[in-house]
Amino acid sequence: MSLQPCPSCRRHVADREHACPFCGAPIAAAPAPSTPKRLTRAAIFASTALAVPACWSSAHKETPISNVGSGSDEPADDTPAPAPGTGTIVITVVDSNTGNAVQGRWVRLVGGKSPANQQVATDANGNATFANVPPGTYQVQSHDGHPRHSPSVLTVRVEADQSSQETMTVYVAPSNPNNIPMPYGAPPARRRVV
Repeated sequence: MSLQPCPSCRRHVADREHACPFCGAPIAAAPAPSTPKRLTRAAIFASTALAVPACWSSAHKETPISNVGSGSDEPADDTPAPAPGTGTIVITVVDSNTGNAVQGRWVRLVGGKSPANQQVATDANGNATFANVPPGTYQVQSHDGHPRHSPSVLTVRVEADQSSQETMTVYVAPSNPNNIPMPYGAPPARRRVV
């Protein structure tokens, strides 16, 4: 049994009635109701999952810098000679999980007598080179762009006419090929009691 509103008193009346039992107004035959299609939970979650990648964007896009190699398997010493009275810092960035060199990771030089924060992306060998750095003590920082991760920090001392080479171990987040955000602090799966 379905109900429809009376055109006169707006009370709900069974659709099989020809007149309203409350006010006596005639009731026109209602068209056959079309049952609305309800979305199942699976359909709602599927549409949300398809919409999320279009909305999700990375806050910090890193542009890797390619290294023009000589074609040999031996690493070339591309460290530029420092200007007189300055030094060079070469930082090799390594993944803490795999031990492999990290390409395209931004490294920042902070402090010392440097006029401004310098930022360089690592090359194919994982090296970030800061040339013509005045002598002093500097901090080298690298951050993966995630708001909950702390930056990796390394202290480097530069001498005049010298090249300082250090290795920085950083955390590299596992790849998420579909770029779907993972829930943070999601509750564990629970058994359904019937």
